Amino acid sequence: MIYYPCVVAGNGWADPLLGLMGYNRDPSKLHGLIRTIFSQAVSTIKIDGLDIEAVPLFEVMDGTNPDDYIQRVEPSEQGGRKMAKLILDYVEGKRGNTKERNRVTEQLMDRS
Repeated sequence: MIYYPCVVAGNGWADPLLGLMGYNRDPSKLHGLIRTIFSQAVSTIKIDGLDIEAVPLFEVMDGTNPDDYIQRVEPSEQGGRKMAKLILDYVEGKRGNTKERNRVTEQLMDRS
């Protein structure tokens, strides 16, 4: 899932588009749209036989720390580490739907 762009304007390739979308004036509009897409679309994806866990990258890439970004929209090394840690937390069951994950894991273990 997409994360929030950096709220600090600069001279990156995405600045003109972010400006046209009004992000420089009011980032909350795009943030709300991203959250809505996450909750109403990405989080509802189902594929038979797979345990899908939507990871809200905007929890760690919230746009407030310019050091997390390159060109306002690309993750820097620091931002990449934050996203990787969040994803790992989901994989290890520290976050997310652990009840469903445990059920699927038990089913897989029963098959072996």
